[in-house]
Amino acid sequence: MGLLPEEKFYSIVQPLCAEFFAMVIHTFWGSMFTHPSENPYHNRTFPEYEYSTDYVITCLVPALQAGLAVYMIIVLFWKVCIVNFNPAISLAFVVTGVLSPGMFIPYVFMQCLGSVVGAAMAMAIKQDIPGPISIAKDANVGAVFCHEMIVMGLFCFFAVFTVCQEDYDQATGPLAVGLTVFQGIIGGKWIGGACLNVARAFGPALVLGDWRLQWVWWVADLLGACVFGTIYMLVFAPKEKLWIRNFLQKKNPITSVEL
Repeated sequence: MGLLPEEKFYSIVQPLCAEFFAMVIHTFWGSMFTHPSENPYHNRTFPEYEYSTDYVITCLVPALQAGLAVYMIIVLFWKVCIVNFNPAISLAFVVTGVLSPGMFIPYVFMQCLGSVVGAAMAMAIKQDIPGPISIAKDANVGAVFCHEMIVMGLFCFFAVFTVCQEDYDQATGPLAVGLTVFQGIIGGKWIGGACLNVARAFGPALVLGDWRLQWVWWVADLLGACVFGTIYMLVFAPKEKLWIRNFLQKKNPITSVEL
C-alpha cells in the first residue's frame, strides 16, 4: 500500500519539485554569469579589458542568457508539467484558470526556495556576489516600475496564450516566451534595471541581505500579471473561457414560417 496517492504525486508533488529545480537552475546560471564585483574573493586575476562595461557585456549577453535559460527550462519540463518558475506567471495562470488558487502560495514558496539554493551555490563556487538584480541608484523608480509592469505583463501574455489555448500548435512557443525576457532586459538597460522574475531576484537578495527597492519587482510584476491576465480573459480567451461570453449576442437560428 503506497504512502502517497499517485494522483497527488503527479498533481502536487511533481509540479512543486519542478518549480524548485527550475529556479535552482535559472538562478544558478544567472548568478554564475554575472559580472565580477569590484572586490572578488576568488583567486583568478582578470585582465582590465574583461571588466569592460560596453553594451554587449552589460546588456546584450545577459539578456540573451536569461531568455535562452527560460526557453531551455520550459522545454526541459515540457512533458512533466506546466512549469511556471516565476511568481507573476503563476498569478497570471491563477487569473486565467490554469492554476488552482490554492497552489499559488506553495508554487511561490518553492520558486523562492529554489532561487535561494541556486544563489547560494553560485556564491560558494564563485566566491563572489551571486548576481543580484537591482535598480541603479540614479534610476527613475517610477519609470523602472512602469517598464517592469508592462514587460512582465507581456511575458505573462505570451505564456498564457501558449497554455490556455488547447489547440495552440506553434512549436516555437517556448522560444517566443523566452525572447520576451530578452526584450524586457534590453529595454531595462536604458532606464536602470529590469527583473521579469521576482523569485530570481529573491535568492541573491536574501543571500546578500540587500533588499533595496526589491518591492518594485514584486509589486510591478504581480500587477502586470493581473492586468494582462485580465485583458486576455476579457478579449482573447477561447470562447468557453471568455469572461464576457454571457454578454455577447448569440446568432439566432433562422426559422421558417409556413403560410
